[in-house]
Amino acid sequence: MPPDGIRLPKLNRLRTWQDEEFRSAAWNMAIDEACLEISLREGVSVVRFYHWDHAATTIGYFDPYPATGSAISAKNEVVRRFTGGGRVDHGEDATFALCLSPGLPASLAASGIRYRWIHEALAFSLSEAASGRVTLVPATTPFREGPCFSAPVAWDLIDRLDGQKIAGGAQRRTRGAVLHQGSIRLPELHRAPRSRWVQVFFEQLAETNAPLETEEIEALLFQADRLVSERYGTFGWNQRV
Repeated sequence: MPPDGIRLPKLNRLRTWQDEEFRSAAWNMAIDEACLEISLREGVSVVRFYHWDHAATTIGYFDPYPATGSAISAKNEVVRRFTGGGRVDHGEDATFALCLSPGLPASLAASGIRYRWIHEALAFSLSEAASGRVTLVPATTPFREGPCFSAPVAWDLIDRLDGQKIAGGAQRRTRGAVLHQGSIRLPELHRAPRSRWVQVFFEQLAETNAPLETEEIEALLFQADRLVSERYGTFGWNQRV
């Protein structure tokens, strides 16, 4: 059981989007925030599974920008996330964003309880894709600063055989809604669009799943375009000038 004895229920309904476009880091971060705004404005929960068009790095909201000339800044597009957490290198990971509308048990729960709830659903869905090797990190594991995959923390997912971190995430709560951005290290076969485990994950999160309609996706992309121009594609946001 979670530390305070609370077991979070599934969501009643979840809007889903298996985004098959391969996009830049700026666009992916902008779409995630656009989904959060939909959750706030319309009171719906949304999950998006997505891909990267090239290697990229995202850094947490409070993270320092990599030094000019560093291996990271020289090689990858570097974009600051709306969520906290450490540095994440993308391109060989499966990624998702879960936006929870205000007032839900999962939105109201403490971050650690919510983190465990999401990762329990993820562990179940990955049981086949990861050959049954996925397990949760114990709650007693101390927090360590640094890149996301450098060391597992409580309720991350690890390979039970070699102890390597498989999945981690970062969260932010704003005006009662929550954005959780997750990264999972998987073989390329299981990162492909429409991988079976992704739908299983969606089903573990909610009693009912309903894909976003084309016009809803178009509205999200319109909003994301503005966020790229004003935030995620700008020097000021990414380097916090």
